[in-house]
Amino acid sequence: MSTQELSAIGYDNKSPKFNGNNYAWWKNRIQNVIMGIDYECWLVVKNGPNIILKTDVEGNQVPKKDSELVIADYKLLEKNAKAMSILQQAIGDFRKEECQKEVNNECMGSEGRKRVYGVTNYLETMFIKVQLPWNVIIPCEHMDVKGLMLQKSVILRLMEDFAAKKATKELGYLLAVTTLDNIGEGRVRQQSGDVLFPVTFSCLTFKIFRGEVLEGTVHKVLRHGVFLRSGPIETIFLSAQKMPGYQHVPGENPMFISEKQSKIEKDVVVRFCVIGTKWVETEREFQAVVGLEGDFLGPV
Repeated sequence: MSTQELSAIGYDNKSPKFNGNNYAWWKNRIQNVIMGIDYECWLVVKNGPNIILKTDVEGNQVPKKDSELVIADYKLLEKNAKAMSILQQAIGDFRKEECQKEVNNECMGSEGRKRVYGVTNYLETMFIKVQLPWNVIIPCEHMDVKGLMLQKSVILRLMEDFAAKKATKELGYLLAVTTLDNIGEGRVRQQSGDVLFPVTFSCLTFKIFRGEVLEGTVHKVLRHGVFLRSGPIETIFLSAQKMPGYQHVPGENPMFISEKQSKIEKDVVVRFCVIGTKWVETEREFQAVVGLEGDFLGPV
């Protein structure tokens, strides 16, 4: 590319600046830049942020509190911050929504839209890939000397326990087990005769963060606001006070409508910004308060 062409797509001698054009070229360039600066930072961008875990009293791994961090932990967290800083400088003031539009256009094919990993996955930190230890208890009647049925029983029980757990305050909603990494040696429980197997597995979780832009579907319209669902989150409240320019219209099918005739009613998909979140321990779920105060927010 000529100097003029490089300038037109936002490249300077410090880092390639993404301005909405030539995403594939920018992705390759920023990968080389990050790898040249710090290869460990590139691994953060590629695989997701470092999550500092500890083992709790139940034998499960959960993120450490700030007061529990040690020097080695700080170094890993510094890699996270450094990787994000490089990406933010490379994207600059270009809007995330416009960036994502260009990314999606690059990834349209005969199989439809595909999710882009690599450089862009760090921008979507709602999804967390983590490896966890777990204790799986198998009833003695399900034991099999050949081992094949035993492994199947361990996997099935792990899936049941995983689904029942639903969510944790630290990791968010437990979405899916991706791989069963290890099955340890079983230990017989004296009173029941059941066998406890320590296992290690990788899973995908979803956690909502303040400031994130998400989309949700309206399922209830009230005079003072609407309730939405987004992914596994069932309770998301959008207050009428956080819908600038919208007025409530009562009736058999109540809705909020703007001066431009944009409607927020039942089953409408709305793009919003997360204002705050709350963990409800008794229900093992997150609740969120959201708003439409910002660009590109509202009915999709």
